[in-house]
Amino acid sequence: AEVDHLCALYGVEDRREEIDAWYNGYDFAGETLYNPWSVLNYLAYRPKRFQPYWANTSSNDLVKELILGGGIKVREQVETLIRGDAIETPIDENIVFPELRKKDRYLWSLLFFSGYLKCLGEIPDPLQLRCRLGVPNLEVQVIYRDIVSGWIEASFDNDKLQVMLRSLVEGDIDRFERLLNEFVITTLSYYDAKGKNPEAVFQAFVLGLLLNLGNEYEVSSNRELGYGRYDVLVLPKDRGKTAVLMEMKSIAGQYEEEPEKALEAAEAQIERRAYAEELEARGFARVLKLAVVSDGKRVWVRVV
Repeated sequence: AEVDHLCALYGVEDRREEIDAWYNGYDFAGETLYNPWSVLNYLAYRPKRFQPYWANTSSNDLVKELILGGGIKVREQVETLIRGDAIETPIDENIVFPELRKKDRYLWSLLFFSGYLKCLGEIPDPLQLRCRLGVPNLEVQVIYRDIVSGWIEASFDNDKLQVMLRSLVEGDIDRFERLLNEFVITTLSYYDAKGKNPEAVFQAFVLGLLLNLGNEYEVSSNRELGYGRYDVLVLPKDRGKTAVLMEMKSIAGQYEEEPEKALEAAEAQIERRAYAEELEARGFARVLKLAVVSDGKRVWVRVV
């Protein structure tokens, strides 16, 4: 009611849904609350602009340190949150700061109690509180994306990153493959690319790179399309530009095989599941279909 009143006073009733998406999402004893600092800053700003006002009030260094130092499982879960999906975890109300790095649940509990996550629903468990946690709103999602982007930029020359991303959307796949290989050599080892689930690690790694494409593109993964679930999809907001669909395979770890066989399997999966056909039906004039394979040390990219 208070936000409705403020929007009427400032003449921004038509931006109500966007205010919800950016600053809503906090639940206190059944009452849904907005971030008051962010709402007031948005209303006071000339011209009006949506941005993470709360994130700019203090340093997020502790959150960055805990996430980036939390191991591969934590990084995979962060990628899940960035995609807009939920994670399931116990919630511990008795957090001791020196023990934050000992168990993942301490990290998620801290992020939950400090507003970086919200409970989407409790999971029945007679012994402990368990929740499905998600990102509250776009304002907080920007924080998670900045953490991933900052780590990548610190690990690799940002100019090369931008060249690589531009090569992808412009269809220069030879240059894209060469630069992606540099990323893998210099950075992917940090992600434990030969761990128990190398394909998920590789996919999360590439997804983190693509999040740097900016507001002109929507990047998503593991969602239904055609007759299956794609690995990575880059959709331009301008439907006249090229959409990019990636089917990804890892041949690292215990499932080692020849890259040629993995590329052929990825190609066949793209065609069999008719991903591109559905995108074309939605109005995307050009769809670039890519089979992408990694062994943890190098990458092969082929246009389908």
